[in-house]
Amino acid sequence: MTVPKVEDKDHQPGQAAAVETGVDTLEHQRDLVAKLQKKPMVQGDRWYLLEHKWFKQWKKYVGYDTWEMSTVGAPTANPGPIDNSSLLKEGNDPEDLREHLIEELDYALMPEEAWDKLVEWYGFVPNQAPIARTVVDYGMFLKNLRVEIYKMELKICLHPNIDDLKTTRFSRVATLEEVDRVARSVFSVPEDANTRLWHRFSTNTLEMITDKSKTIQDESLYSAQVVLLEVQNSNGSWPRSSPASGNSPSPQLGALTCANTVATSSTQHGNAGSSGSNNSGAGASSTTPGSSY
Repeated sequence: MTVPKVEDKDHQPGQAAAVETGVDTLEHQRDLVAKLQKKPMVQGDRWYLLEHKWFKQWKKYVGYDTWEMSTVGAPTANPGPIDNSSLLKEGNDPEDLREHLIEELDYALMPEEAWDKLVEWYGFVPNQAPIARTVVDYGMFLKNLRVEIYKMELKICLHPNIDDLKTTRFSRVATLEEVDRVARSVFSVPEDANTRLWHRFSTNTLEMITDKSKTIQDESLYSAQVVLLEVQNSNGSWPRSSPASGNSPSPQLGALTCANTVATSSTQHGNAGSSGSNNSGAGASSTTPGSSY
């Protein structure tokens, strides 16, 4: 059965010129999206969340399911511009999704090519950003590719103000260099300043992150973990200095609190004078990677 082209009289606000002029028939839309949805996931690719209610309406409009053809091309079945507001918390921030969303109940996943086509054909509601997510390998020993729907939440602070916690979200495959860049931006730290990152594994212990090229996942950071940014002093010393270096140790930092209080990770070893985003900074004091507050 050939599905009729979209005529101007069937057009609703938000549809693109391609549909208005009948360049893409509804049959073509249906077949193309169905084909693209079968595309295998590739690590690092972007997929998009699409409100399931809108997707179901679009299926009726294009005759996606052969047993439901009575509404094909009907003006009343046109889904109109894509609207993902039901997936978002207040504020329309694409990073701030409602909790406990379920695939095929609340949303459908679209590869980038399919998403771009749907936006081209139907448009997107104003003042709302697309919800793009990355394909991540969740497997420890065997590859397990999935779209990362909820990003990892980290709480960052600037030494010595450990109570001034800022909540940020990152993909699990983001590097610690990216965490460093975001922390610098949040706390207005100059780009050319040398910095170190520290994370906590127990109530009273900080451990230096010695390799910023690692990903959050490789570093075994966990959701709601506190990450501390330390900025090198102008004289080349570090605020958190070892007593053995001849500099005074930093004051007691006190206890940090976060949602998860226990995490397991392999302890890192290596040169404790880790570099900033560009270099290590000459004259930096030697510090043991794992140290008490």
